[in-house]
Formats: sequence, structure tokens, C-alpha cells
Amino acid sequence: MENLNFYRPLSLPEIGGTKLKKRTIIYLLIFIMGSALSVLAASFSADLVMTEKGKTETEKFYLSGSNYRMEMIEDGKPTVVIADKKKNVHRLLDVNEKIFYEIPSDDWRVMSNDPFKAAEYMAKTYESRKEGREKINGMECEKQVVLADKEIIHAAWISKKLNFPIKLVTYYEGKERSVCELKNIKPGNLPKNIFKPPADFKQKEDPAAAEERKREEQRKAEEALPALTTVGRERVPCYVKIAAGGELHIAIDTDRDAFLEVTNMVVEDSEFTLTRNRNGKPSEVYPPSQWKLDRNGRTTWDFNDESDRRSGDTLVDEVVIKANKGLVYAYMRQRGKDRKDFYNRGHLQNGAGADPKRPVTVKITGDNPFGPKTTGQFYLRHESGAKSDVVPFTVENGKTLTWDYPASKGVKALGVTIKEGDGRAKISLIQPPDPKTVASTQETVKTKPKPKTTPKAKVVTEFTVIHPTGTSKPLTPGKDLAITVTGVSEGARGTVELFSDSKKTKEVDRFSFKLKKNQAQSHFLSKDAHAVWARVWVYKGAFKVKLDQSPGVKADPTPKKKEVEAAPTPITRQALVAVPATAQPASSTGQILKGEVPLYNGARVLKSKSTGAYSKAQLQAEATPQDIVDFYKDAMTAKGWVPGMAMVQGNKGVLMFKKSSRQLVFKVKGKGNTSKIDVTIINQ
Repeated sequence: MENLNFYRPLSLPEIGGTKLKKRTIIYLLIFIMGSALSVLAASFSADLVMTEKGKTETEKFYLSGSNYRMEMIEDGKPTVVIADKKKNVHRLLDVNEKIFYEIPSDDWRVMSNDPFKAAEYMAKTYESRKEGREKINGMECEKQVVLADKEIIHAAWISKKLNFPIKLVTYYEGKERSVCELKNIKPGNLPKNIFKPPADFKQKEDPAAAEERKREEQRKAEEALPALTTVGRERVPCYVKIAAGGELHIAIDTDRDAFLEVTNMVVEDSEFTLTRNRNGKPSEVYPPSQWKLDRNGRTTWDFNDESDRRSGDTLVDEVVIKANKGLVYAYMRQRGKDRKDFYNRGHLQNGAGADPKRPVTVKITGDNPFGPKTTGQFYLRHESGAKSDVVPFTVENGKTLTWDYPASKGVKALGVTIKEGDGRAKISLIQPPDPKTVASTQETVKTKPKPKTTPKAKVVTEFTVIHPTGTSKPLTPGKDLAITVTGVSEGARGTVELFSDSKKTKEVDRFSFKLKKNQAQSHFLSKDAHAVWARVWVYKGAFKVKLDQSPGVKADPTPKKKEVEAAPTPITRQALVAVPATAQPASSTGQILKGEVPLYNGARVLKSKSTGAYSKAQLQAEATPQDIVDFYKDAMTAKGWVPGMAMVQGNKGVLMFKKSSRQLVFKVKGKGNTSKIDVTIINQ
């Protein structure tokens, strides 16, 4: 939980839509890890003093029976929060605008911003212990603590007289991190009207509720949208709904990388057939393959990458998806040095990188199945680091809008945002060929050098690896693979990673093991995985590796091994380098944390670990904290997570979600054009 501001006020950016920046206080950690709080019954006024990192702020606090009120100043504007425990609601009052919003008290946004409500929730959810009595601000209090992994992370001092906590503290690594304390307490009756909005204040609909309603309307419209049930043809980019019996043919270019994503859209399993065609015929290297996706299942492929273009034998110019059961969505995009084509389906921000030394043309074509036009905006990031240009657009279906930018503009990246319900669009980023590349190509034609070839895979490959040196070996796609590892030394340990692309970014399987001397273990991978590379990591000792792709090969009948926790992938120096500027900044091509979270495109996974109730990953991507927060806010909402706090301040960002009894937290820290993202899932 490092680097999170654990205190944060119930602020208008999340609740009322008015921009507030000044403070980031009130207990997120209390909500995540817990405290105990008795039923409110006293009546008093007090100063609410909050301290974090040497900064102290004082607010007014009032409590009477089941109601309490907090008064604060945000950006010079008076703001009031009123909690009504009987009705289980919180009300946020904008004093200047004379409006208020009403939110359920058990809403994630309230839980993560109100320390007292968070403490009450934790008393019902987590285990705490009493640690005797102490005097706080002249009052006898009972101390209660909450522990995580046997370490105290929160403490509360509850006044027996007031039946309310006088002091709340969060800890990190045994050190006091943040303090919330009631001082100058004055018991006495309080006017009832201070716990209600004034009569001349108007109630506004909670923006989150309005957003949820809009999302529900969009979901119903999506369900009603007809799916392809016959044969349909599209060119990249496209996003098409396919029902059982439907067969989608997508034409793609052979000189650019292509990426396909297929997602199951129903509760039941969906099944489909994937066929790669070249010149109107199925590929001889990749026969048609059958696929099954369970609920929320998603799978990806890439085609025509650099190794495919070098060999020529594995290139495809058409991809066919035939739905045999259920309902799926197919999304295809392409990326090359001079052209990127992608699709924005709404409720999403995505984009592509550009060479800032060349002119840029942006084309947007309307493709809204729910209405006649699409509205949105795109931004251009510059190499100079200057403020991004933001360009709004409205485009009719089937019509294309075009914008041209000279090389002097230094465009480094394009991002496109279309809000949910505002339509869909096809987007292209086009640049003229690099003169240096053209000259180099012409020179190559004149000299006629021998063409480069990729390493040729053997039918059977055997080798020995010794710590700390690993290795990579090419494989023949479309063939079954049996891997056998044999210990050369006692306690040898390693991992074999298998990839479907030559860049080793699309992992299809992983085999981790720990061996005694002369002990053998085997692993089998079907030809349907189309693995083209095997990478071997050595964590300890030495072992032999046999990669066998002989006809009819099967895994050796070794005794069934006990499951061994996979060792973490070593972080190489290359893994810590920022991704290149041409990486697309906002669309996902992989999954992390057991498929729970989509991988921001171009991001590198630096760490990944699961311990008890916690699953954590650390990523690095070339994008701003705002890019990251915007992407994951849309991506995780689409996966059924309920959004809570979303905040970007300077080079830091925080994003939180809830699903049932689980929490998901993103912490982003930017430096230059690179951001590090810490992702944590907490299973209660």
C-alpha cells in the first residue's frame, strides 16, 4: 500500500462533478484493512484535526445520535458532508452553488473517503483486538488495533463516554503514517437543522448513478444489437458481434502486424473456429483451430509479425472467425511503421504512437450502430512535452474526417476518446514513408544481399543450461511439443516459457519445476497453441532440456509431480527500459493477475506475486498517469468492477474499484514519458 494517500475527503471530483484538488485525506486504508466502531449515540461538536507527512489541517465536526456533519474548505470553497445513519445515506453540499447530492452510505466512494463509515464497515468485516485503555485528549479510551500479516496497520481509540472514536491512526511498516483526531470536544445538544440540507438547496442526481443508468441503457442497446448470423466481410479495423452460424472474414495487410481479440459475450461458453487464409486458401502451416471461451473469456492472436514477414510462409491476408455456439465480439487492428488502424467502440480511450519527425494524418470514420453519428475527441501528444492538443469531432456514419499535421508539429502519439453511448469509430494514423528507410531499401535492392532468415527449428533439440545463464530456442508452429527437463545438480530449479510470437511478448504456456539430481519432469503443449519460441530461465543449479516436436510425440510418462510455485521471472536490465515511443498507449493485448486485469498495450510486467488475500503486479508503460487512469477506469468497468475514487494529481494517480467483497487498486507514478503502475487485488 506504499505511496497511497490514506486520508481523503469526500470530494466533488468523485461525487458532484466540481473540480477539487487541495487535500487528499481520510482513510482508504481503514476501508481496506479495518477498525471497530460502536453505535453512534452521543451529541457534541469538535475540531477534526488530520495530519499526514507533517501537514496538518483542521475542520469542524458535529455529531448528534445517528447523524454527523463535517465542514471543510476545498480550493477556497466551503463544502459540507452530512451522514444520516438511519437512512444509510451521505449528502454532499456545495455551499456556493446551493446544491447537494445524495449517495448510499455503503457506496464504495463513501467507504473510501469517510473514516468513521469505513471504521463501522470494518467492525463488521474484519477481526480486531483490544489493547487496554489510554487517555486521549483528557478522555478515557479503549484502544483497538487491526493487523494484517501479523503487523498492526490501524488503531482506534474509542471514548466510552461518547461511544465514538477520538483518534484513528494508520501505520506503514510499523511507523505512524496518518492521524485523524477529534480535539476541543464540547458535549451538548445541537440544532437538528444542521444535519439536513437547507430548504433553498436543490438536490441533483448523483453523477455516478446517472452514469450507471446510462451504462445500463447502453447495455440493453448492446444486447438488442443484431449479430452476424451469415457470412460477413470486413477490412481492418473492425469490431463485429457474431452469433452462432455467423462467419466473419477480415481482410488484413501482410506487411503490418495484425492483432485479433475475441471476447465471449454470454454467461454460457462460446465456441468458434479460427481460420488463417492466404490467397483464398487456408494456411498450410496453421490449420483451422477450435476455441472455447467461458464467461467473460477473452483470447488474442497476432499475425504477420516480423518473423512471419521474413519467412513468408506464415503470412495471412484474411482471418475467418466462425461462431459455432454462443455469442462473441471480434476486434481486429493493425500496426506498421507508416500506418496504424484501430477501432474505438465507445466508453474507451485508445490510440497509437507516431514518429515525431514525420508528418501525421488522422482519419476518423463514423461507425455507430446505435445512431446516425459519433461524437468524441482526440488528443495529440508532442515530442517537446508541450500540452496536448485536444480536438473534438462529430462524424456521420460512413463519412470520414481528416486532419493533417506537419512534421514541425512533432506529434508523438494519438489518443481517441468516445464516451459510452456516443458512438463508435474507425481510426487511422498515417505517415509518409521515412526517407531514410526508403533509401536503405533501394540500396538493398541494388546490392542484392542474401535475405536474412530466422533460426530454423529442429525436430528434437537437446541442451544443458547452468545458473545463471538461460537461453531461447525456436520452435516449429503447428506441431505438438513435449518438454523434458532432467536435473544435473541437486535442487535445480527453472522455468520454460512458450511464446506464439518471435518478440516473446505473447506467452501461451509456462512450465516451472524443481528437480533432484537425475530426476526428470515432462510437460506437453498442443499444436493448437502455435508456439514459435521457448525461453528457458535457470534459477538454481543445472539441468538438461529436451524439446521434442517429432510426429506423434507425447509427454514422457514421469510420475505426477507436486505443484511447485513458479519462481518469479528475473528482472533484466532490458525489462526496466521504457517502451519505445511508437507503442500504442491505450488498448490491451494481454492479461495479468490470472486474467483479472488487461495489460496496457506496450506495458512491461516488472513483478507479479500472489500471497494470501493479495495479488500484486507492477507494470511499466510509456504513458502519462492520466492515460493509465483513463484506460483502466474504462477497461475494469467493462469487466464488471464498480469504480470508486479516480484521481490524478501532478505525476501521481490513484484508481479504485470494488466487486462484491473484493477491492482493486491502481497506483500510478509518472516520470517523464514513462509511468510505473502498481496493481493490487484484495480478496476479503
